[in-house]
Amino acid sequence: MVNTPEVLVHERARTSSDLATAEAGLVWSRYSAMLAANAIVAAAIAVLATAGFSSTELGVAAIGVAAAGGLLISFSWLRLTQYGWHLQEVWVQRASRAWRDAGIDDPYEVKGMGRMQGSNAFAPLRRWAMVPIWSFLLTYATVLGACVGVIAVL
Repeated sequence: MVNTPEVLVHERARTSSDLATAEAGLVWSRYSAMLAANAIVAAAIAVLATAGFSSTELGVAAIGVAAAGGLLISFSWLRLTQYGWHLQEVWVQRASRAWRDAGIDDPYEVKGMGRMQGSNAFAPLRRWAMVPIWSFLLTYATVLGACVGVIAVL
């Protein structure tokens, strides 16, 4: 096959589309892994809260360390998800531009809505996907704050 400009434009469009799809898969794979990691940390906090420690300070410190670890994991989860969605949108925009350059209908455009609305079609899903992330962040911050308060009193 000869690499004419038309073929190269079509290949660029296909590659950008493939990268947008791959990035979407990566976002949700990381999301699932981080959700599982946070579930493990939350379970560890629950186990530590019911464990019989020899001193109150040791128990509270152990819970605080687990909460701090969970806070770090959740913040990483938040940033990875936001950056992944940004990269996916970059690839969608590049693919759309390449499809237009090739004179082919943009597969990312929702018919009758235009490109911009089609791009935002997943905004509600993305907002709802942030709920567990923010829930874990706030829970860990609250637990960590409570641990610091208890240690300050002891």
